[in-house]
This record gives sequence, structure tokens and C-alpha cells, in this order.
Amino acid sequence: MDGDGGRSVFSFPHLPCAFADINQPDNICWGFHSAGCGPGHPRRHGCGGFHGSLIAKAAVDTAPQRAITTDHKPVHNAAPRTYSSCDKATRWGCLITWHPGVSQIMSVILPLIHSTFRTVGVIEMRRVSYRAEDNIREWRTSTPRIGARVMVDPTAVVLGDISLGDDVSIWGNCSIRADMHRISIGTGSNIQDNSVLHITHAGRFNPEGCPLVIGENVTVGHRAVLHGCAIGDRVLVGMGAVVMDGAVVANEVMVAAGALVTPGKILESGWLYGGSPAKAMRKITASERDFLSYSAANYVRLKQQYLDDTSG
Repeated sequence: MDGDGGRSVFSFPHLPCAFADINQPDNICWGFHSAGCGPGHPRRHGCGGFHGSLIAKAAVDTAPQRAITTDHKPVHNAAPRTYSSCDKATRWGCLITWHPGVSQIMSVILPLIHSTFRTVGVIEMRRVSYRAEDNIREWRTSTPRIGARVMVDPTAVVLGDISLGDDVSIWGNCSIRADMHRISIGTGSNIQDNSVLHITHAGRFNPEGCPLVIGENVTVGHRAVLHGCAIGDRVLVGMGAVVMDGAVVANEVMVAAGALVTPGKILESGWLYGGSPAKAMRKITASERDFLSYSAANYVRLKQQYLDDTSG
């Protein structure tokens, strides 16, 4: 930090300028600024701005060395300093000038930011795998069994005595935990983000327990909860719906978003169920029946894009 006539000047030679735009003429870096240029500004950076405003721009002019104000008039009183230049190819320096009242606070905060970026450097994105084989977990002696072309998001938990049919997709942050009973998910079904799938364990109150069985071409919407129940083929479980222990959902049923299917309830084929507790609302239409298959097929196509884009 350098004092400059009652102002403070901060430079970030190692910080990739968050306000920079290489598409602007003269390789302009954008910074916060509250007053015009003064002798404390570095030679290779210009600054000039709207008095009383927060935003101004600094530009680098390679030859001759001069500062440029926002109205593109040269400023000749810029004293030479040792700063990194606003370099289009490598790293960029940014100037931030503040009123005196802000200087003391910023003199503490900005060096911390500067130090952090110098330490972190360039962040490289890690390539992730959506292959089920890379994202499943054993539990004691049980390992999930997976079919062909199965996608499991790396943030999902898929653990224990689980069977996943061909073309199943498990999306971000799902928890599918078969630690005390089995879970089966049929071909072409998709379990969408943040859903929770679990079982009912065998014990004194339920001697045999309840596995979780999901049929083929089922769509389970975001944040749904399925617990020890049975779901037929071509079923849509809406977002945030809950299907409880021992409930049975027949083929070609739509469970509305937010519905609560209570323990042991049977949902008949061809109906839309909604509410809390869930009740039959009406027969599904021919278009809705077709949509059940379409929805599942759409997710089969989508998950394949994830697998193809991240393979090899």
C-alpha cells in the first residue's frame, strides 16, 4: 500500500483481475476508484475516474509510457514505481484507491486477499468420473451390483446391497443406503438430485423388514424420499414426495410433488395421487401416460451424455 496525497493505492500484481476485460481496447483493467490520478500512481498504470463514483478504469499504453484517464487524456505526472503491468498474456495488476476513511480497513483486508491468491495460484479443475464403477461403496460384505451404462454422480452415496439395472442414473447428492436390507432399481430408471432412498430393517416391530424395490423406467424427482416401499414400472414420483414403509405403487402412477404416501398404502394403476396424506385425485390422461415413458427415456439420453463427455 502506498500513500498518495491523503489516499491509499493498492496493487495486486498476482491477482487475476476480477474486473479485467481483455476485450476492451488498450487492455483495460477495471478497478474501484474515488478520485482523479495523482503522483502516487504507478507509471505503467493509469487511473482516472468519476469523482465520487466507485468505478474507474486503468489502462496500459506500451509506448510512450503514459497514464490514460477515462476521457483518454494523458496524465504526465505519474511517477515511476515497481509494479506488475496489466499484462494480457500473463497476470494483471489492478489498482484500488479509496477515500482516507476506508484506508485503514482496506490496509488489513486487501493484503490478506493478495496473500491468499499468491498462495493458491492457478486452480485446475479436477476431471471427475460419472462411471458407476468409480462411485459405489461396499458395506461389510455387500457391494452394489451394476448393469451396463450406469451413471452415478460422484457426489452420490450408493452403498451396500444394491442392484442397479442397465441405463440407471443416480444424480448429485443422492443417498442410496442398503445397509440393513436390499435395494433394487430397474432398467432405465433415474433418481434425481438430493433424493434419499433407504430400507426398513428387520426387527422386533417388523420381523422381515421392507426392502426398497423400484421398477423399470421410473422417474424419481428431486428431493424425493423413498423408504422401504415398492414402486412399479413407468411411475413418476414428484419432487419432494415421500413414500413410506410398506407402501405399494402400481405401474403407471403419478405421485404429485410434495405428496405423502403413508405406510402400507396401495396406489392403483392409472391414477394421479397427491396431498398429505396422499389420495387419488383423478385418472391420468393418455398424454400423461405417454409422458411417463418419455421422462425416463429423456434421462437415459442425458446420463449418456455425461458418460460420453467424461470418458477417456
